[in-house]
Amino acid sequence: MKHVVVWSMDSCPQCAKAMTLLDTHKVNYEVRKLGTEWTTEDFLESVPNATHVPQILVNNELIGGYVNLINYLEGSNE
Repeated sequence: MKHVVVWSMDSCPQCAKAMTLLDTHKVNYEVRKLGTEWTTEDFLESVPNATHVPQILVNNELIGGYVNLINYLEGSNE
């Protein structure tokens, strides 16, 4: 089973799209929302060069943002 993490923020349309896409593909995921129990430092420790959200990781491998997730899902067998 894959472990999927979505780094997100409130009021982020791309984050909402990414989570909807994962739901559509019936992929279980963990949301790490900045500003709740997750800090910017936590985020940058996990994704050091990130400049925006969402950032999606699968089994600790960075996939990237929403468009990268689309490409990943199109090329995988989930």
